[in-house]
Amino acid sequence: MRIAIVAPLFEHIPPARYGGTERMIYYLVEELVALGHVVTLYATNGSKTSAYLFPCYSGTLREHGIGPRPEETERIYTAQVKLACSESASHDIVHVHHGTYPYHPALLATIRNVPIVWTDHNAVHNDGKPEIFKQIAKLGIKVTALSRSHRNTVPDAPWLATIFYGLPINLLTASFPEPSYLAFLGRISREKGICTAV
Repeated sequence: MRIAIVAPLFEHIPPARYGGTERMIYYLVEELVALGHVVTLYATNGSKTSAYLFPCYSGTLREHGIGPRPEETERIYTAQVKLACSESASHDIVHVHHGTYPYHPALLATIRNVPIVWTDHNAVHNDGKPEIFKQIAKLGIKVTALSRSHRNTVPDAPWLATIFYGLPINLLTASFPEPSYLAFLGRISREKGICTAV
């Protein structure tokens, strides 16, 4: 299958330091390539991948001081998604990963030549996203959730599937230190339920 992966441009793929979304995209792309798919990654120049890299931005938005405000990212993001969905790209499917970007759903109205799957790596119950998901559904775009909780916050969204984050099996080695402790990998935020876990 010919798959386009559209990554956020705030960090490289994989990220040098911070960037959980970008790290998950990296693992996904590498596994798709290993499975024999023809993958094109639309990401920052300087990203490292086994897929074909289509560089969409020199450096990262963070390095250039560009924040997640719509007026700063709409032109850049629109151009990136249109490249991935253009007639000349000839992908079987385009997988758009939404990270720190604000939504620009209007741009998707002109892109109907390939199936589009949308994954939002952030909370989906705020910032007007339930209404935006209704607009996305009208365009025939499907959305993937990261967890059952993620999906249940907007049950009427056009969910295709729940796809849990995964790590390469050989990335970490289990150990049982004394005294025992709870380790958490990732950015701590209220939605992730750290207080409940503790």
